[in-house]
Amino acid sequence: RQKTPHHHPGGYRSARQAAPSVIGKEKHFPRELADLGDKLKKRFSDFLKQLPLLMEDFLAIPDILLPPPRHSNTQQLWLRFVIQALSEISVLGRAYTLFEKLYLRVVGSLLKQALEPIETMAGPAGVLATSPLDPFREVETAVMCQRLGLLKRKVNFGGSFNIVHFEPTILVKAKRALQRETYPEVLVLAEQLLQKFSALGEVLATVKLEQIKPELAQNPELRTAILQLEAVWGDCQYLLQQDTLDFMEQFLDFIKRSNPTATTRWQYRVGLYSDAEATAQGIKAEELQKCRKALFETLPILVFLDEVVREVEASREGNTMTHNCFRTVFCPQDQRLYTLRRDFGKFEGVRVEKFKNFLVGNQDESSEARTTTTTTTPPAEKNVEKGRARYFGMLYKQVKEVAAFSPEPRKTEFLGARDHWACVMKVAQQVGANLFPTSRPAEKAQGVSTAKMSSRPSLSRKVTEVMSGLPPANTRKRSTTEGPSLASVAAVASVQGALVTKAKTEAPRLPAT
Repeated sequence: RQKTPHHHPGGYRSARQAAPSVIGKEKHFPRELADLGDKLKKRFSDFLKQLPLLMEDFLAIPDILLPPPRHSNTQQLWLRFVIQALSEISVLGRAYTLFEKLYLRVVGSLLKQALEPIETMAGPAGVLATSPLDPFREVETAVMCQRLGLLKRKVNFGGSFNIVHFEPTILVKAKRALQRETYPEVLVLAEQLLQKFSALGEVLATVKLEQIKPELAQNPELRTAILQLEAVWGDCQYLLQQDTLDFMEQFLDFIKRSNPTATTRWQYRVGLYSDAEATAQGIKAEELQKCRKALFETLPILVFLDEVVREVEASREGNTMTHNCFRTVFCPQDQRLYTLRRDFGKFEGVRVEKFKNFLVGNQDESSEARTTTTTTTPPAEKNVEKGRARYFGMLYKQVKEVAAFSPEPRKTEFLGARDHWACVMKVAQQVGANLFPTSRPAEKAQGVSTAKMSSRPSLSRKVTEVMSGLPPANTRKRSTTEGPSLASVAAVASVQGALVTKAKTEAPRLPAT
């Protein structure tokens, strides 16, 4: 039991409700051992109380051998002292012996339980290492995977992962992947998985129980073999699935079709960095959080939206689209998914693009244009835009619950859709390395073209100046007392004639009566 300082004084809670470091380290001893321990302490206390009396009897014995008349008295003193001392020591020794026998038996059972996973795994590991043609090889592999999961539940070997379920079918898929054509990065992981599993089997087959420490996490060779296998297993349990491989191809095609900016693609790569890696690259915490949000929130929603829109367009054309890999792999299969599919089925191309711009935070117009619009847009159009933004916000929350992931890194075991997404993104960035920049792209000078265009007067501005008799903007610094020149008058006449001709040609014709 652990005392809880945040509860009232004297309050206790069980170890499983205490700190995680306590879980898995508690040991249960029989009640008889505690009773024998109490008896041993009592006997030892009684023996300590008898020591002063024994010392008095010992000091009362003469130091030298007396003459024959007193010789018998000396012998009686020695005999009484020896009998009393032996009786006290024998009582104490009997209590200690009973306690020691039970204690050693309990310790032996604990050691046996601690070494039982290794002992039970040694047999199948030896068969796998020495008999490659054994007909029961699959059974031995399944037994070893099961025992490895039980071992991981009992012992904390540390590491970045906490896998407690080892499916033997992953090994079968790894062997099958090596015989097929797939991404080289996936083949490397499959080969590493088989090698690390064989290396763990060799360690277990050659281990000697007499040399193993009861605290299994303190055996460096065993700990290293398990952690290396666990690291590769965490990736392969997600990648060695046909739906995941199909989605990886779909994702790379999506990146090529959507063609995001180089900065956005660099953010996708940085989103996988840990805090230490980001600090080493000189990336601030705020920017790292922004990159993680782009990778784990915005990008999955864009992929989901692209998949749904393509499926809707295919259904309108009478075709059937079967490549809905993102929804199959990452989305929960419930009513929310079908509701979003129905809502997005009503969207048109322009509306889809507006929603995409709403997702990435870039509206159809620039911030400067939005400022101008707020002052020139009629109130009716403002209300329409507010209603559309409100609707997009509600739709974004619904899509986020289904398709997005948490930007925060995992702090529990290596299971879940977020870790699945992170694993796929890591390998996809290795496959399409040329699509994702490894360094921050150089920021291009923005506003240069706008400045050049703003320095040139527009066509409407020229027409206005000409019709009003004003000189061009680049020559307006001349004397204002000068009247309009002949060239300007001719230009006015030509423009007026062109406008009249255009109005006549575009005027609607009335039907004949």
